[in-house]
Amino acid sequence: MYPPGPVIIPGHGMHSLRVVKHPFINTEHGGARLDLLTQEWKEGPPSIEHTRVWIYFQNKPQLKKARKQLVHECEDIGLYVEHANKDKLEKLVIRENKEEDIWRYFSIIMNKSQTANHYSMLVLWYDDKGEPW
Repeated sequence: MYPPGPVIIPGHGMHSLRVVKHPFINTEHGGARLDLLTQEWKEGPPSIEHTRVWIYFQNKPQLKKARKQLVHECEDIGLYVEHANKDKLEKLVIRENKEEDIWRYFSIIMNKSQTANHYSMLVLWYDDKGEPW
C-alpha cells in the first residue's frame, strides 16, 4: 500500500460566517450566513468539502421579492432558470443552459422556519442534496 503506514482519516468541522447584509441581494433581508463543511487533519490546514449560503427574510413578501430579483438577474446574463417545485418544496435550479449538465448548476430552496414566521433561501451547489450535515 502506498504510502506506507496507517490510513489517515480526517475529522469534520463546520465553520460559519454571518453577515448583516448579503452583498449581492439588493432587496430587504435579515442577513446571510456562509457555512463551510470541512475535513480537519491533524497536520496542515482544513479542506473545504461543501459550501452553503443561507439568506434570511422577516416575511414571505421579502423572500418573493428577492427570488424575483435573483431570477431576473440570472436570466439577464443568459442563465436558464428551472422552477422545480415538488412536494410543497419551492426550488429553483439555475444552469448555464437547458442541458442538464450535472457539473454546472446550483439550486436555491425557499424555506419557512418551523418555529417562527421567518423565511430563508438556501443555496446548494450541484453535489449537495440539502441533507443535514
